[in-house]
Amino acid sequence: MKKAVIILLILLFSIFLIPKTVDATTSEVTMVLTSPAEDMSTSIHISYHTNTTGTMIEYTLESDPTYSQKIVITPTCKADQFDNLTGNVRSYNRCEAELSGLTPNTRYIYRVGKTVKTDSYHFQTAGGSSFSFLHVTDIHSYESIPGRITAANNVMAKAKQLDPNLAFTVASGDVTAYGSYYQQWVNLFDLSMMKEMAFAATPGNHDYYYYPTSGVATADNTFFNKVTYNPQNGAQTAMNSTYFFTYGNTLLISIDSEMQDQSNESLANQQQWFREVVEENRKTFIVVYTHRPFYTGDGLNASQAETMRNAWQKIFDTCGVDLVLTGHNHVYARTKRTHHAFDATNTRLGTTYITGIQLGDRYVVNNGTPMSAVETAIGGKIDGGNLIKVYEDYMDITFFNTAGEELDRFQIYDKDDYINQESLIQGIQLIRSKTSPDVGVLTIAPQTIGAVEKVVVRDESDQILLEIPYPTMTSYNVLELNLKDLEYHVSVELYYHNQSMGSSSFIFDNLRYNYGSIVNVGVNRGTSTLFWDSRLENNVVKRYEIYVDDELATTITDVSLEQYQLELLCLNQNYEIYFCVYDDSNHELYIVKITLEATNIWDFMTTSTINQFESLIEYLRGEE
Repeated sequence: MKKAVIILLILLFSIFLIPKTVDATTSEVTMVLTSPAEDMSTSIHISYHTNTTGTMIEYTLESDPTYSQKIVITPTCKADQFDNLTGNVRSYNRCEAELSGLTPNTRYIYRVGKTVKTDSYHFQTAGGSSFSFLHVTDIHSYESIPGRITAANNVMAKAKQLDPNLAFTVASGDVTAYGSYYQQWVNLFDLSMMKEMAFAATPGNHDYYYYPTSGVATADNTFFNKVTYNPQNGAQTAMNSTYFFTYGNTLLISIDSEMQDQSNESLANQQQWFREVVEENRKTFIVVYTHRPFYTGDGLNASQAETMRNAWQKIFDTCGVDLVLTGHNHVYARTKRTHHAFDATNTRLGTTYITGIQLGDRYVVNNGTPMSAVETAIGGKIDGGNLIKVYEDYMDITFFNTAGEELDRFQIYDKDDYINQESLIQGIQLIRSKTSPDVGVLTIAPQTIGAVEKVVVRDESDQILLEIPYPTMTSYNVLELNLKDLEYHVSVELYYHNQSMGSSSFIFDNLRYNYGSIVNVGVNRGTSTLFWDSRLENNVVKRYEIYVDDELATTITDVSLEQYQLELLCLNQNYEIYFCVYDDSNHELYIVKITLEATNIWDFMTTSTINQFESLIEYLRGEE
């Protein structure tokens, strides 16, 4: 008995000696997640669930593992529920905090709890000359198949081993098998590698799934939003599942492909929002991540891929997107550089699309036939991800497996360094419309699309005639050209992403539109006389040409004349008479067509003016 008491005392004493830092799954909190803030150079998002009141967040520099210099903050906690839509409702307090005012290019640690603290979580703020991140997809966290999240953890660990300075992970959807299963999210966020870096996810179709009594049903982004705390800067109707953040010289944007599939309104909102984000947050590189693919390595999911291309490819091209990361199709695929307006294959322009490979199971051994834009397709029993290293003027992307083997590698370069500005300027054309002299037709080279932020057309008075942000076409109409000035000067300006500008000037010769006026053109059929009134200016008009039934009747170079005697016009014949006015460059300044229909003497006498009838009598007397 005495021995048992001693053992009990030792155990109790040992408990008090154990540090109060344990894994999140056994602490006062769960679902701890480090998420990006909008500006990752000075801020980060932290979220978790708890049923304990009074929990706090402690953070400090990674070089201070004992938290001797810790800063303590109180997160915002609100009562919340996770409803799986099949009768299971979990209640908890949802806690969120944005750590701001952080030092750029610095590694931090934090822990969460009240009396029992979690393990330390690590993150790295942006600010160095280079950084790296990991792309994974289709983890499908599922309780009965733990090998899936194990594979995800192994890929993340290998990426960290390949690059110890790995900053964060991007997951392009389907991180769970059924988004309505709370425990699948818990298991995912409890991965040991989740403690090593921030995690930026976008939802996939599986993250929308719930499991009613019969079959699988699709909800919305509610499950995803209940467990993530992303920048609250997304599109209407898809807040938190669409968002953007900046890390160094890179803008990263999440698009919710599942929400857009449910609503045309959501698609339109996301498209408008995307353009505004790019315009207001320009960086050297733009990376987009979403779930549904644009191109597949086995040719499957073709309809979904076409839908995504129709919805987004022109926008990506015009905004200059560099890299698009997707999933859904379980074959790794990497395209050539693509652009809707020109063949970008052998250029350093255009966009590269990656469809990531699934993790843990559901491997696709038979690749099928890749889509034509796909340059590399890899299937089979592979667990891997893309390690993306970003430097000042290029990105180096490696597809690797958990053995650390390099399966695919390529580079993406800063487009601005490879844009031939002189060629784009030479490709500008501005001519007058053939049908409307006050309308200009602007043509730009296809390579201009995506290379410039805007095109501006302005005249010599600095009036802007046309402004095109992120042009999507190669031809535009320029309205309201000035026709009053004899010479009209117009410039076309290209504004590049690096804030430089190039321009091309054009001069419109308006002399021919300032010749004066010619009015009251008519024919006295009684005397077969063509007449007109002219008020000519600027010595522009050089000759008149008169055609009768498509045959040249005469050319008049004495432009002071105001009538011409035609050959006798018979009353019983039809005539088409053209009066044409030209300058010395053979520009047709004015043309009028007069149609005379056959008639008889009685009709002519009763319908013609007295003047024309008297003229006919006088003309006939003269012929006698």
